[in-house]
Amino acid sequence: MKRVSIVTLLLLLASGGAAFAQADAQTDAAEIEEPALRQALRQHFENRLRMELGLTDDQTAEVLPRVERLEQERRHLRRERQEAGRELREAYRGGAPDARLQQLLDRLTELELRSQASQRELQREIDASLTVRQRVEFRFFVAGFRQELNRRLQEARRDRREAMHERRQRRRPGGGLPRQRRP
Repeated sequence: MKRVSIVTLLLLLASGGAAFAQADAQTDAAEIEEPALRQALRQHFENRLRMELGLTDDQTAEVLPRVERLEQERRHLRRERQEAGRELREAYRGGAPDARLQQLLDRLTELELRSQASQRELQREIDASLTVRQRVEFRFFVAGFRQELNRRLQEARRDRREAMHERRQRRRPGGGLPRQRRP
């Protein structure tokens, strides 16, 4: 996948857009590879989380590193699952024997189970620092952030595609209008 431009996402951030969210979706903050942008998005997420959940300083000190670990673990396991899926797909398309396919399928299943277990454990650690109401708010907060970030990333990609299309149209003779046949 192509990287979303740093300028686009900084504009989203400045306009009050969603920033750093936990997500397993294809279009999420985990795809953002620029370190400076990732840090800016993380800071925005942390500030909003602290404000919306009403975290105390002690809670903030406990929760934020756990949230970061949760996100790092998700990114790491997502990459492993993608690689395992790629290997399985290539082996299947290449006509690998059933024993090899089963081995690759078992690896993918193990990674999925490991990912789920890891996420549950890290979520329990986060929950241990929150009140019941904050736990509920945290779930809503993360889900809302995920949806907003995905929506804004998709809009940015659509806008970029449209801009590229318009630039191509302007390069055509006649300003992008179809050529007319001469009689």
